[in-house]
Amino acid sequence: MAKLILSIKDTSESTVNVAVCSKQLPYLWNGNHYNLEGTFIKTLVHAAGCDSVTKLVLSLKDTPESKVDVAL
Repeated sequence: MAKLILSIKDTSESTVNVAVCSKQLPYLWNGNHYNLEGTFIKTLVHAAGCDSVTKLVLSLKDTPESKVDVAL
């Protein structure tokens, strides 16, 4: 009689935190372009054949403002 031995492989998860200036948009990540900040999740398949869940947390850096007074 044959015996089945079943093992469950873990899903891997990773998070990438990125802060860019607005002029750097669209941001390219895992083959997709993102035009605004937010959290984006993509499921891939890793080398062992299991799901690999990756999360992108994209935020925009504050644009500094400057003021120059010019006397004419």
